[in-house]
Amino acid sequence: MNTEQILITLATSLIGGLFTFGGIWLRLYYSDKNRNAQVDLKLESNNSAILSKLQETDKKHDEHFKKIDNNFAIIEEKSKHETFAKSFNARLTAESYNYVLGFDNLNEKLTEFLLKGATDAISIFTTIINTEFKHYQKEIISTQFKVARISIASKFSSRSLIVEKNLLETEILKHRNLFLKKFDALMESKKENGERMEIFENLANDMITGIITDVVALNGAVKKTKDE
Repeated sequence: MNTEQILITLATSLIGGLFTFGGIWLRLYYSDKNRNAQVDLKLESNNSAILSKLQETDKKHDEHFKKIDNNFAIIEEKSKHETFAKSFNARLTAESYNYVLGFDNLNEKLTEFLLKGATDAISIFTTIINTEFKHYQKEIISTQFKVARISIASKFSSRSLIVEKNLLETEILKHRNLFLKKFDALMESKKENGERMEIFENLANDMITGIITDVVALNGAVKKTKDE
């Protein structure tokens, strides 16, 4: 083998070695690249799972705190109702009693009837504040007034009251129906509960004083003068 052949053989071997090395390097390079890509995909998948978990946790926390806020709102609203109901009861009782006792020539039984009627009506009004402002049912309220009317009528005879029974019941029914009509319109309105309660108290007071005024007028009683 001469020198030229030796050089050709060496060159061929060298080139073959380079191709072999290059092939190995390329396989290693792409293998490493694929492995890194898989790692990146796995990290991305893990990050997505973590992010999803965090979002789910945040949602649960939001729902939890929203529930707490709602509970506080319910408690606060209930407290407002109870506070208003107590003060409403006290105010209306005092006003009704003072109004009844502000008339002259009232038969003792009639006075007792009016005071009892005012007390029963105020009791119904207080129940309405505590229940019907949340779940308004006109029929239930109407029934409550009917029961109260029957109850009080059974305790006082027309003779004791002097006023003829049918006239008495007509006056009570007139004011009850007027109250129910106005109250129904109030509850169907879009007013806030605070404003509703204020208007409701005026309606309740109008009903009681209206009945008292008409009933004592049938009895011939008049308001006391300031000097008395």
